[in-house]
Amino acid sequence: MPKKSSDSIVECSSKRSAATDTTVPPSAKKRRMQFENQTASTGRSVGQRLKEAARKDGFKDSKQVKQLRSPQQGNRYAVEPIRTFPDLTDVQKNTVRVIGQYLSDLGLRDTVDSLVQETGCQLERSLAARLRDCVNRGLWNKALDIVDKISAIASERQCMMVRVLLLEEKFKELLRINQPVMAVRLLHPRWEKLKKRRDFYSQMVITYNPKTSPPLTEHELKRRNKELLSRIHLILPLNFMLPPSRLEDLLNQAWRQQVSNCSLHLMKGEPNARPASILRDHRCSFAQFPVKSSQVLRDHHDEVWSLRFSPCGRLLASGTKGGQVNIWKVDPLTRRVSLQKSMSMGGFGVMAASVMSWSPDGKFVAVTGTEDNHTGVVVFNVHVGALETVIRAERGETFSSICFGNSHNYSVACADQKGHFYYCDIKRSSPPRNSFDGYRIRSLHCMKDGKTILAADTHNRIRSYRIDNGDEATIIQEFKTIICFSLDKREHFCLVTAKAEGLRLWDLRTRQFIRTFFGSIHGEYVIFPTFGGDQEHFIATGSEDNKVLVWNKEHEQPIKILAGHTGTVNAVSWNPRYHDMLASASDDGTVRIWTPETR
Repeated sequence: MPKKSSDSIVECSSKRSAATDTTVPPSAKKRRMQFENQTASTGRSVGQRLKEAARKDGFKDSKQVKQLRSPQQGNRYAVEPIRTFPDLTDVQKNTVRVIGQYLSDLGLRDTVDSLVQETGCQLERSLAARLRDCVNRGLWNKALDIVDKISAIASERQCMMVRVLLLEEKFKELLRINQPVMAVRLLHPRWEKLKKRRDFYSQMVITYNPKTSPPLTEHELKRRNKELLSRIHLILPLNFMLPPSRLEDLLNQAWRQQVSNCSLHLMKGEPNARPASILRDHRCSFAQFPVKSSQVLRDHHDEVWSLRFSPCGRLLASGTKGGQVNIWKVDPLTRRVSLQKSMSMGGFGVMAASVMSWSPDGKFVAVTGTEDNHTGVVVFNVHVGALETVIRAERGETFSSICFGNSHNYSVACADQKGHFYYCDIKRSSPPRNSFDGYRIRSLHCMKDGKTILAADTHNRIRSYRIDNGDEATIIQEFKTIICFSLDKREHFCLVTAKAEGLRLWDLRTRQFIRTFFGSIHGEYVIFPTFGGDQEHFIATGSEDNKVLVWNKEHEQPIKILAGHTGTVNAVSWNPRYHDMLASASDDGTVRIWTPETR
């Protein structure tokens, strides 16, 4: 005990002895805690001092401090409530983590802290934040040190995979700063499973030339680091590190799913969620769908048998029973068409323009007639509105099916129902022909690979023919006569028009029948169907009852029936560029343009 306190105690004792004039033994020595409690009784309360002690010792937010009591007030105690965390499921915990990440990205750190304290859910481990920061900044050595510290969280294989990715990025950086010797040192670890990767990077060291390799910009480095971080997320455990912008990704996924489920979504969808889709599921109306007959083209003087938009969507070709071929120009703003060129096939001996095909570049259109056509195929140059060439029929050939190839802009497949089937070049005066004899062909399609032709024959089959090696195979077998068929732009689905069966959809990848579309009437007439929409989720065709029918590819019943023609609708074409534009041709001698009500 300090000397001053001792002296004061002795002095007080002597004064009391003098006052009483008696000999009294010294008072018993008191414990330090007891003495301090007595001297402080007139100051702060015990509860207040306990609270201060708890704050100093760091127990304010600790789970160890269950309750703090104030001094006794009668027989009751004032007790602070005990903080308990809600009993959350794993789904709820992960949802809280994702929401916390979203709030943190918005800069609401105080809100995030409150969320963590109230739920007891840690967003991610501190090592995860440090690892993310190191990867984004390209601090590979520090990132490797962090990977060594997460062995208790991740498996040995996961840690090794992350180390390999980080070392490879460090290797590339050493090459960029022209330190090949240091880069080679990273290739020394001899893990047999990485032999191929090590050999690849060894060749990179040999062939790398900093003078010919331009330096990466800061934007490119950030992009590459972001891609690396995404790969690391896929490797490490889910409870260690959250993927970046996870809530935004979930919202965008939900938006895309809503769009895919919308039976009327026609135009190209935005990749990111719209504000309204957060509060209400997306649903289109017919206001954006081509249901209004906005224009009727009466420039034909006969039945219109064929109709097709160009691949670019800016031109429309129509052909009549009398051999007239018109080329129409599409206005991209108003979706109205105007006559650009008018040509006739009568002078070449072809009396009807029943089938037509555009070249891939939209420069040529090939036209042929029915089985009575003994002339051949007429090819027009639509830019100048003049004849380009005529593929002459020989030995009784009556070409009634044509299709431009995709190997280049000047190859054409021609066939008829008398066993003639050729593939030739329109730019050669006497073109050599690849022939497939003995097959009676009703319809053709040249695949994008430039080597394969699909052909529907009179045996109710669709077969594939290889131009390069002559291989043949049956793809589809129908029970009824195939009138014609059409493929979507990805060449995944085939739409078959069968006699008395209507429209039937097949999957070319699995060669499986999917469904039949009901509502249209198909007999002996050739009626050309079409795929439409940004993702070609829609199908349209004409009908012998003067109607145009539109289906969603996922539903058997039509979603819309368009009326207006007074004769059989022979062909329907959906604009491949302006998806809210549809054209139909009829025996009534007109072509109708269908656009949304809002236009």
